[in-house]
Amino acid sequence: MGYMGNKREKLKILVIVAHPHDFTHCSGTCGVHTRLGDEVTVVTLMSGAQMHNEKYHDELMKPEKDRDPAIINFPVKEYEKKKEQEFKDAVALFGVTDIRILHAPEPYRLYKSPEYGEVLGKIILDVRPDILITQSPYYDGNLRGRNGMANGMMDDHSQTSFAVHEGLRYAAISNYETKAAPHNVVLVLYMGIYFNRDQVDFYIDVTDWLEQRVKSEAAFTTQGHTYEFAKRRIETTVGGQGYWSNTPYSEGFVRSNYEVFDSIPISETSIKRAREGSSKMIQRIEGKKT
Repeated sequence: MGYMGNKREKLKILVIVAHPHDFTHCSGTCGVHTRLGDEVTVVTLMSGAQMHNEKYHDELMKPEKDRDPAIINFPVKEYEKKKEQEFKDAVALFGVTDIRILHAPEPYRLYKSPEYGEVLGKIILDVRPDILITQSPYYDGNLRGRNGMANGMMDDHSQTSFAVHEGLRYAAISNYETKAAPHNVVLVLYMGIYFNRDQVDFYIDVTDWLEQRVKSEAAFTTQGHTYEFAKRRIETTVGGQGYWSNTPYSEGFVRSNYEVFDSIPISETSIKRAREGSSKMIQRIEGKKT
């Protein structure tokens, strides 16, 4: 994937998420690819102004007489501008310049706003990505409810993924009205943060992007994020994925479907790790150059 003979082909990557902050779950991988010269576009279906207005949420938890009028009456449009700036600041840390905010209704439900399947399909036709990264459409992993009951159907993230798949279908078929050339995405990936560890297909080493990962997490101050919180969250999420992949920090992914290879694929990183000694492995996980 990404190679033609011995020459690496430049890739186009499209990331579609529900809310601005959701981008962070694959942001290090985006940085890896922008550094390689690949084109990355990031789309958020919603502004996050309703689902992630933490101050407003906390204020509503108080008795009505104790609520701060400045918070309760703060204009939603002004809050959206803050969310948009946070999003732009976070994405810029990873060399991404093409971002798009769609302002779909929140909470998003595909059956209430089915037109966004076509909207996303048109974006796919515009970008024509080789790889599309989005959120999990499955009722398992972190989306499983108590006693195995699926609660993912009523979740913004899975609903966004449903809309993405509608968009993939829209882009792949011939259209009599637009006469646009159909486009098939080569590889659709789901961010591993939504899956159990044994479901992840592969990990991307994002250790070189650790500082940016922390800063991007801390950028979302409207969600109550602080730099200390960001560091802790990255240690437990990106660091946790790194632990299971013998890497200081990594991001996992799940393929939507099988891939076909010309021969058995094996990465140079896997070969190097298989041939390193235990002491070098410990030093590498510590973050030391070996």
